[in-house]
Amino acid sequence: MTVDLGEGLKLENSGQTVTVQGVTVSSQASVGQQRAWDLVLPGGIRLPVCDTTWAGGERDIVLGVPAGLPELPRELALLLGKRRASVECVAGRSMLYMSVYLVMPDAAGWPRFKKKLDFGELFDTCGEELIYGLKEHGVHEIGTKGEALGETGRSRNELCALFTSDWEAAPVATYVVTRVVPTLRLSGVLAL
Repeated sequence: MTVDLGEGLKLENSGQTVTVQGVTVSSQASVGQQRAWDLVLPGGIRLPVCDTTWAGGERDIVLGVPAGLPELPRELALLLGKRRASVECVAGRSMLYMSVYLVMPDAAGWPRFKKKLDFGELFDTCGEELIYGLKEHGVHEIGTKGEALGETGRSRNELCALFTSDWEAAPVATYVVTRVVPTLRLSGVLAL
């Protein structure tokens, strides 16, 4: 399966699943089933994006470390294996959601989360075309957690993406567009 995200970015999935051991987002040692996607960058560089469902039910997505590490801008190399995204079930609905945080390099190139953002900043940083293109790949809605999930706590104004569980590419595409694309832009791999 190939997903064209736009701007020369593609996701390719071989359909293979492997068993892995690791640590979940909640810091629990676990065994999981991992599906690896290849993020194909302009110029043909391939980076693995790992979608892991852990034995305890947690699921996360992260940019993996390729076997033969190609030459990469420092900011992108520092993102490998860091800043996972948790995919969670929406209570009472047959939908999944992921928090929409930007991951951007700081002055030294280290990947930092930006959790408080609005749609204007999301569009400016990731590209309006890429954000709207997520709907073609299974993203049902992007909105605040208050609007989409009924959240009333401190995170109610944070953005999240909703998708149905039958769209395998939706969480992976959302991860790439919101957590990898900002670094690709700031490191010059993608045009601003």
